[in-house]
Amino acid sequence: MHTLVASVGLVLLIMVGGGCCAAHGNLKPAGEPPVITDPTQVAGAVGKLVTLRGEVLNSKIASLLGVDVESESPDLRGKPAQATGVLEKSVVTREELDRQIQEMGGEFQHRGPGTTYRLVEPGTGRLVQVQPPN
Repeated sequence: MHTLVASVGLVLLIMVGGGCCAAHGNLKPAGEPPVITDPTQVAGAVGKLVTLRGEVLNSKIASLLGVDVESESPDLRGKPAQATGVLEKSVVTREELDRQIQEMGGEFQHRGPGTTYRLVEPGTGRLVQVQPPN
């Protein structure tokens, strides 16, 4: 009997707590990826399906929150946008660059050493095209 009362109490707590959180917008419907709006949250989401929201950097390499994205059709550079995909991370060291330069017989265009992020389509690995925000 005591276990039944505890179980009913737990179910009520979950129902009330869930309703409270959903009413305040703290829960996302099942299946929706988390939304990132702050560049400091990017590193913690590597390997996960996420939605990025912010302004697309107006540069040759389009980026959203510091993450490489595609911005061709539509071109939203300098405008608010969103994109959903899997976040990937790449780290290039000075040693790796020096080795590649030697292997290729000279300099080539590169970003230099450091960490970069890109948002890709889960099935294809292609950069995700940004879209106007919802």
